[in-house]
Amino acid sequence: MERDFDAALDALRQGDVPATASHVCALLSLEMDDLRRAALLSLMVRLVGKRKFDPIASYILQNQQVLANRS
Repeated sequence: MERDFDAALDALRQGDVPATASHVCALLSLEMDDLRRAALLSLMVRLVGKRKFDPIASYILQNQQVLANRS
C-alpha cells in the first residue's frame, strides 16, 4: 500500500492525471472496509490539497469503466 501511495503522489507531482487516477483507484480497490477506504481517500485529499485532487476525482468519474477494467 505504501508503494502505491508513493507512486500516486509521484504521478501527481509530474502532472500525470491518468496515472495518478489509476494509482488512486488501485489503492481504493484494496480489500478494506468502507470506513478505512473513506479515511484513505480523505488522507490523500488532505495531503495533496483539494485543488490538486479535483482533476483526479473528475478524471475518475469520467473514466470509471476504463479504470475499473485496469484494476
